[in-house]
Amino acid sequence: MTKITILSGFGQEPQTFKNVFSNKDVITLDYLQNKNFEDLLTQDLKAYDNEVVIGWSLGGQVAIRLIEKQILKPKLLILIATPFQFVEDDKNEVGMPLELFNQFQNVLDENPAQALAYLGHLTSLGDKNPEDVLNYMVAVQDTDNLNSWLKELKDFNCFNVDFKNFPKTIYICGDGDAVVNSKQYEYFNERLNDFEMKLIFSCGHAPHFSHKNEFLHIINEKI
Repeated sequence: MTKITILSGFGQEPQTFKNVFSNKDVITLDYLQNKNFEDLLTQDLKAYDNEVVIGWSLGGQVAIRLIEKQILKPKLLILIATPFQFVEDDKNEVGMPLELFNQFQNVLDENPAQALAYLGHLTSLGDKNPEDVLNYMVAVQDTDNLNSWLKELKDFNCFNVDFKNFPKTIYICGDGDAVVNSKQYEYFNERLNDFEMKLIFSCGHAPHFSHKNEFLHIINEKI
């Protein structure tokens, strides 16, 4: 059986994603238990170097960095609603407006539980099955590291990533995503040699939760 490494999204318990793949050999890399990406690199990550890596949102960004550093060397990378650059600027016109990002950061500082509840709301926006998204999502209990990972999400972009040796990459996203604009895939498409995009309609930021059967059909075709 193909072994899969999964990196979940910001503020989510890793096992929530694992439940989508109940009949597959999966292992979750819980990067949020670390203070930041540099702290993650102090860990022994050999056990996570599997044939397939799946990263959702921030988890996809973390996967990209680990692959660039040759810590993970999968044959297939599956990115789910992963931002090329999360916040908009002169180079990225389809990112989240800085004002909205700063508002979320302020709420996270003052009330982490409220911020994570709002993130659940944003994740389910634009989806015809919002209740499925919210039923799957389980926010982390230990929120100590979230502020530093939010800073990582704000500051990191893929413009300087060397994609030359990246594996085949499939990008899955929803057309109604209110967190990461689906057009961010174009930046990846311009830079990855072996790239395929799968757009799921009437779908928000969590296609693996709200459109589980369609999502698994895409996955099963490739692995």
